Amino acid sequence: MLSKVRSFADEHRILMRGDRIVAGVSGGADSTALFYVLCALRKERGFSFSVLHVHHGIRGAEADRDEAFVLALAEKYGVPARSVRIDVPGRAREMGLGYEEAGRILRRDALEREMEARGANRIALAHHRDDLAETVLMNLARGTGLAGLAGIRPAAGPYVRPLLGVGRAEIEAYLAGLGADYVTDSTNLENAYTRNRMRNEILPALENYVNRRAGEHIASAAEEAAEAFSYISREAERKFEEQAAVTAGPDGRKEILLPESLLAGEEPLLAGLCVRFSFLRLKGTLKDVTREHAGSVTGLLGKETGKEVHLPYGLCAVRTAEGIRIGERGKADKKAEEIPLAVPGRTVFGEWTFTAEFLPGTGRIREENKCTKWIDYDKIKGNLVVRTRRDGDFIVIHPDGRKKSISNLMTDSKTARPERDRLPLLAAGPEVLLVPGIRTGESLRVGAETVRALRIEAVRDGGKATNE
Repeated sequence: MLSKVRSFADEHRILMRGDRIVAGVSGGADSTALFYVLCALRKERGFSFSVLHVHHGIRGAEADRDEAFVLALAEKYGVPARSVRIDVPGRAREMGLGYEEAGRILRRDALEREMEARGANRIALAHHRDDLAETVLMNLARGTGLAGLAGIRPAAGPYVRPLLGVGRAEIEAYLAGLGADYVTDSTNLENAYTRNRMRNEILPALENYVNRRAGEHIASAAEEAAEAFSYISREAERKFEEQAAVTAGPDGRKEILLPESLLAGEEPLLAGLCVRFSFLRLKGTLKDVTREHAGSVTGLLGKETGKEVHLPYGLCAVRTAEGIRIGERGKADKKAEEIPLAVPGRTVFGEWTFTAEFLPGTGRIREENKCTKWIDYDKIKGNLVVRTRRDGDFIVIHPDGRKKSISNLMTDSKTARPERDRLPLLAAGPEVLLVPGIRTGESLRVGAETVRALRIEAVRDGGKATNE
């Protein structure tokens, strides 16, 4: 395996002479293998490394065991090491995120602070080829383009992944050959999280019943997708820099004009990337920005002047005579903002809090009140978000699929007009699943076949809204 890691490191110019690396080591098989690989290569390749272990404050004695294992391993081999303890459950509640997402963010923050404190220039993570294949499959299932097909990369910013060219079986064989111990996180064996189910069931099924090298082939395709996306992105960025105009809006905030010649005169993929560059230029992130968002912007080209679409991060795209202008929405338009639902976790939207938790599926479950929705999580298509109403919104009002527009529902329920545009809705695309205090939708109901039941409760100002 070491020869593969050497070749991979040479190809992607990682683990270079003079690098000062912080390695994230949890004590599991993958990160323990990373530790031994770095120990084996540090002298011959001329880099140094230290270890950071993050204790998430979740698994009690098991987490304490992992921490002790990592620190003892580092001490045995003379590697500088430190452990940091983070109250992930508490911080997740503060952030309105699920434990998994909050843990990932807090872990990265700890690694970057450790890199700065030690004067390092690289952070090594233990992702391997099967992780890459799992990520690509998850992205495909959720809806993605070339960027998602590329999956996780060998090097991105300060992060490097030396094991990305080898699979899980090779890692386990490498550790067995060394006679090396490692610890096992018991939650990795549970299928409550999508990533675990992909790792424990779906990818093994592809390798057992379709092609035993499925993971390897998916990883190879991801490499080609990354190369293609890199080339197309450079071309799109060149055209964006040449033709897009950055201006100041009436309130002095930055806006971007994408001329019609840029969007209509290019292939849809390049036009969509130019829209994404606008998000990046205005907000500094592309998180939660999807192909659908880019498509809704370019779709304005077929609309009359003045038509607009609301976008994540409080942005709005407006059709103008020159093309499409993207900028901040005015204060009166902030009501149309949407926030991805944290699953599991808490999502705060104005004076409302939506709490999502997984519970065992036990047949059909009646909603406890008009502020609670039970969902068969594996039937969801698209992403769950909390947002205010939009044109075209509907709710399923009968098990046979009959629908009612949200506008008519609010009229029939005698909801006050000012409240109609402020009331947060739980939605998946144009379908609304919960209108707090008014009604729940009939789709995605929990049944006898349900594996993962998701309970979502909406609370206003610390207390549930009543059904009256």
